Amino acid sequence: AKQWTVRARDCATGRELPPVMADFVMVCTGKLWDPSLPDWASAPAKRAALGDRVVVHSNEYRNTAPFRGGDVLVVGVGNSALDVALELAQDPQVGQVFMSARRGTTVIPTQDSSGHPHDLFLTSRFFQYKLPSKLRMLYMYRMTKAANEAFAKAGLPPPPGGLFSPQSPGSNLKQAEAFMKELNRGRIRIISGFAGETTADGHLVLTDGTVLDAVKGIIACTGYKTGLNRTLGPSLAAEIMREVPADEKSARPVPYLHLYKRTLYPADPSLFLLGFITSFGNEACVGEMQARWATAMAAGQIPTPSQAELAQGASQFAANVRRLRPSVAEFVRFIPFVDDLAADLGCSPPEPLEVLKSRWFSPAAWRLAYNLTFGPVIQSQFRLRGRDADPSRAENILVRSKL
Repeated sequence: AKQWTVRARDCATGRELPPVMADFVMVCTGKLWDPSLPDWASAPAKRAALGDRVVVHSNEYRNTAPFRGGDVLVVGVGNSALDVALELAQDPQVGQVFMSARRGTTVIPTQDSSGHPHDLFLTSRFFQYKLPSKLRMLYMYRMTKAANEAFAKAGLPPPPGGLFSPQSPGSNLKQAEAFMKELNRGRIRIISGFAGETTADGHLVLTDGTVLDAVKGIIACTGYKTGLNRTLGPSLAAEIMREVPADEKSARPVPYLHLYKRTLYPADPSLFLLGFITSFGNEACVGEMQARWATAMAAGQIPTPSQAELAQGASQFAANVRRLRPSVAEFVRFIPFVDDLAADLGCSPPEPLEVLKSRWFSPAAWRLAYNLTFGPVIQSQFRLRGRDADPSRAENILVRSKL
């Protein structure tokens, strides 16, 4: 591994800090800190055309106060947009709440009607490994059917490729009952896309020609950039940040990170990127497993893959992106991803029958075996044995878990 020179700046004062020399670098900034703003919100001339309206990225949104006394345009239909739109709609001092949707999404309620989190079952090994794929999809369609029908009726375009296709974005609806109430009574209206166009007298013009004449504020729920240009510098960032160009299959380029196991820079395995992943699951568990895998490799506790293995792993992922053209290239199937890292670390959870083998008459063993199969995958499952194990505490947590 080569030695890195890490230079940093004090964010408060702008003063450069003394450089740090390191044999390994782990970039742990994650993917949700560098807002991605459309031109109409960032280019001075285009922003000026929007007048004195409050225009912010969802990263800057704190509460409804700046938007009271007028209508609000929420641009986007992702996780942040759904959260922000609901909070605005529940404030009686805020006018009409518009959600601008350029394209559709698969809306995924995070709880059932009784408030039970769906991911307790969705992130179990039984659901991911034992259920046939057709039954998994049937369950997902049934779970999301009412929400997606309501959003389609309200004007949301169909998602690219259809519900749950790789090309479809996914949006987590955290307070489904409350959101549906505001949607059904018209406090939230779904409208067409907004590209920054205005009339001569400053009213907003949507892509379908509709004019909005009372919008006081615009909230751009338009996602985030990786921020790698700022953390790694343009040259190295360009080596890692790749994209599949637009073609007849996809109207937009598909960006992705050229990494081995979504974590390791294949050209120099002394650089790790942690937290640049999206999953429908326990992202704290994903982050912990990435960190354990990276630190074990840096410490020489597990072997570094050969250059051929690194190149093949990164190229295989790139080929999958080109083939599937997913809406979110950094999305991973939660359990297979963490299980793969755990296999390298030698800390894979035991099979249920293995748990029961010598403790057949133990109620705690049965409870542990049940939760390993039907319970959500959590960090404690990877502390039962192997590297950095703490079996007594891990089993205590898992046995006491209530589904």
